[in-house]
Amino acid sequence: MQASVMSYEERNLSQGNDAEAIAIIELSVSDLPGSYFGVGIHTNSTTAAILAVLSGLARINN
Repeated sequence: MQASVMSYEERNLSQGNDAEAIAIIELSVSDLPGSYFGVGIHTNSTTAAILAVLSGLARINN
């Protein structure tokens, strides 16, 4: 099984050095119909993106 990123968006939830970022991702998975979405929120935007990917991948089996 291979997952591909179809769409990615990131926003800040507030302003300042300790602002939280929200990342939203849409994944397409080979051999499965439709899309899978994931969301991650963290003060570090890279961590928010990783959490979004993990959230999307976790939805595949549900």
